[in-house]
Amino acid sequence: MKNIITHKDFEVAEKRMNDLLNTATQKGGFDFLTPKEHLELEKVSAIVGHYEDEHYPIGSNF
Repeated sequence: MKNIITHKDFEVAEKRMNDLLNTATQKGGFDFLTPKEHLELEKVSAIVGHYEDEHYPIGSNF
């Protein structure tokens, strides 16, 4: 993963994460995702989490 995650990187990763979560829902749960989908979900979730931790820390005043 890149050290610096841009807002655009975040937006792309968040969209893909949501797509994969919808896919899991449609398939009946995370157990029905393919290994490739699982790996991709982990990757994009990490990008989203890192960006949010850096830009929207818990306890911050928005």
